[in-house]
Amino acid sequence: MAPEFNADPAEGPHVSNTVDLDGGYASLSTIASTSWYATVYELAHETIHLLDPRPAPPFAKGSNWFEEGIAVEFALHCTEIVFGERPAINSPTYETAWNLTKKIVEAKFFNDCKNIRLECGHFADASFHVIKKYAPKCDSRVIIELIKRFDNTPIQNL
Repeated sequence: MAPEFNADPAEGPHVSNTVDLDGGYASLSTIASTSWYATVYELAHETIHLLDPRPAPPFAKGSNWFEEGIAVEFALHCTEIVFGERPAINSPTYETAWNLTKKIVEAKFFNDCKNIRLECGHFADASFHVIKKYAPKCDSRVIIELIKRFDNTPIQNL
């Protein structure tokens, strides 16, 4: 099976679920079809979402600002490992998610995020109290923003 790339810029790279909802896969942009740099960044970002593949809005709540911020940091981290530099974040929305997430943990970022996920089951289900446990100095207002849904599309009642 040949790889397929998402040509719709409105959708961008994203995770899709299998028809039977027994797994997920990453759909990458057409830019990634010709750029290793974009491929590494997009795959790293979508890998975070693949840890918890679940339907996105309008069918379910999808990710929160915390999950998106982790996905951006992981993409930056992986791109830096492979290419020796961190790219600019080209989306104000994703930059906001990244900035909020980086406020909760610094020294052991990925380890603390892993522990939050283990306690809550999913990044998108991270609770105020569990984040506060790993980031006691984090401003409560930041945590409240982090646990909000990233996509405010109304959820359909199925």
